[in-house]
Amino acid sequence: MTPARFAGVLSAAVTLGVAAACSDGGSPVDPGGCAADLTTGIAAYDLDGLDVHAVLPTSTSSCIVANADSHFVAVDPSAQPSGRLFVFLPGSAARARNYRKIAFAAARAGYPAIVLTYVNDLPVGVRCAFGTGDCYEEVRREIITGVDASSRLTVGPDDAIEGRLVHLLTAMESLDPGSGWSTFHDGASPRWDRISVAGHSQGGGHSLFLSRETTVFRATAYSSAGDLEPLSATPVPWLDGSWATPAERIGGFISEDDEVVSPSGAIAAWTRIGLDDFGGPVSVDDTAAPWAGARMLTTRAPPRNAGAVFTPHHGVTVVDGLTPLELDGAPTFGPVWAALSFPGS
Repeated sequence: MTPARFAGVLSAAVTLGVAAACSDGGSPVDPGGCAADLTTGIAAYDLDGLDVHAVLPTSTSSCIVANADSHFVAVDPSAQPSGRLFVFLPGSAARARNYRKIAFAAARAGYPAIVLTYVNDLPVGVRCAFGTGDCYEEVRREIITGVDASSRLTVGPDDAIEGRLVHLLTAMESLDPGSGWSTFHDGASPRWDRISVAGHSQGGGHSLFLSRETTVFRATAYSSAGDLEPLSATPVPWLDGSWATPAERIGGFISEDDEVVSPSGAIAAWTRIGLDDFGGPVSVDDTAAPWAGARMLTTRAPPRNAGAVFTPHHGVTVVDGLTPLELDGAPTFGPVWAALSFPGS
């Protein structure tokens, strides 16, 4: 980052650092209702032509109290703007910095990219152990919106995915005023119709749930079935019924060797949503892009650094240290990511 640019960011941060008290736990998020202090907890730098920020959630709002690991933001100032935002939700206990490659790819496609830190310390299936099928929906609703929907956890509006996203977008308007961040929220509400939301594992389930509840620009589940019953690996009740987002805007990508999520269970869940209307499942290893427009894609590709984790195939679709690379260092699944999550039109 140039000295002049840093000075501009610091000045804007000081201006934003004055604020009011937190909103109470039962009220909607007010972006101006919690103290923001962008003079600390912010790292901004240039990386291979991209403008990158690491932002502590607590710097964007004093009302955020859980999981304070940094959000990750990437923008390509030379890309043709798409008018869309890419938001990626990490898997259980994963950190935003584990998913930089897909964020960089989205940024270069003209989608300002956010990898959002949220309350992901436990898998939804663990929270719902010995619970009813409705538990999965209740837990996801609370993590996403902050509505008191489940007795299995406590997530307030500011700590919820939507609250954290609005606070971050508001902060980015000062940190990076040229990237149009204000167009992606309407006051306290994200403009999901302008947002491509994706996620890995638990995060992929949240992206599917969001696409059921509201109209999103795109929703992609990487290594995720949404939720499956633990013994039968059959889709849970919330995957049935009507969806606000048309099926042609939803996609899924999974390894056929996934150790955590049943691939057949994922296909069954995606079929419930209607993704089978577009063909598939199709292996990206055996056929070339764009895979005849299929929305259910699979792979048998071996993960990099497979010995580093217990479940490498679960992360091969999108985790930085596991997803395969071409000889030039480009992600092998870059075309998959683009087709499902940030298409050119």
